[in-house]
This record gives sequence, structure tokens and C-alpha cells, in this order.
Amino acid sequence: DYEGEDAILIDPKSGTDASGVKLIEQKWQRSEGVDVSWVDAEQPANTPDQMWLARHVTGKKWIDGVMPDGSEFRGAGYGKWILNGKFQVYTGSTASDDQTAWSHLVITGIDPSTKKVASWEFTTLGATNYITYDGSGQTIMGEGMLPDGSKHSFKGRFEVDGDVLRYNSKISLKGGEAKPYGWNYRDAD
Repeated sequence: DYEGEDAILIDPKSGTDASGVKLIEQKWQRSEGVDVSWVDAEQPANTPDQMWLARHVTGKKWIDGVMPDGSEFRGAGYGKWILNGKFQVYTGSTASDDQTAWSHLVITGIDPSTKKVASWEFTTLGATNYITYDGSGQTIMGEGMLPDGSKHSFKGRFEVDGDVLRYNSKISLKGGEAKPYGWNYRDAD
């Protein structure tokens, strides 16, 4: 509903303007395919040293572990390289013994402000986390915030155990005592 001296009134039933002129229907159609190969990428031959663990979460993965409250969870995830192999994106979804569902999306790459590997995590709880890595890429430190403004921090370590990537961590919610939790990633293919 636009009003003004340059407004064109259109009869919605006939599709004509006030002078009886029928409007021309126009449809937009792409004449060529779109190259989105830059989005999906093969695993790069050379990754930054701190990103070597990303190779262990590339592809389909089964996930299991224990939450800080002691409840167990199981689920699946998928990691892929994006943006010409400069970043990796990992998505995972789990359900606890009580059927509480939880999902997250993690993007890992070089943080342009620090020139070091970092991850940005977003969860279904509405939490946003920023994660940094030590020089080996195995120990991570993270800080985040929930929608209610409460902050949390966590520190963990990855270990490769045969074909399983294990993550053991402690998380402190709202400045409270750090409680342990852990994740295991296995190939699902």
C-alpha cells in the first residue's frame, strides 16, 4: 500500500492499472548455473599445525559422551572443509538419556585478529563460544555466553586413541565449580 502522486493503483483481480493497462508478468530465471565450489572444499593438503585435529572430525561421525551432570548422550555429527579449505565447519546433534536434545555448529579457522587458529561455536541453547588452541592444537580454552547473559568457561584436551578422538574437559557455569564432561568421536562411514 503505497500512496503519493506517483503511486500506481492496481486492481488485484484484473491485474490492470487505473487506466486499464494490463501489467506484464515477469519471471526471473537463471541462465547459467552458479559456481559454489568455493563453499565446499576438499580437505586441504596443508592445514595449519594447530588444525591437525580437524582431520579427525571430517566426514560423518558417531558421538557419545558424558555431560557435567553425569548424564550420557549419543548422537551424530558431520565435518567438512569450506571456503577453499580455509575453514572447517562441524555440526553435531545429540540426545541425553532423558531425551534432552542438543546441537551445535563449530567453525574453525585462522582468526584474522590473532593470526592463530580459533573456533566459533553456536548452540541450540543460544550459547555462543569463542575457543582458542594451544600450540599443539590439542588443548583448548573456551569462553561463552548464554542468552540470559550468564558466562561460562571451559578447558579441555583432545587425544587420538586408535580410531577414536576423545575430548575431556571441565566447564564452569556462571563462575561455579568446574565440572568434567567428555566427548568421543568415531567414524560413521
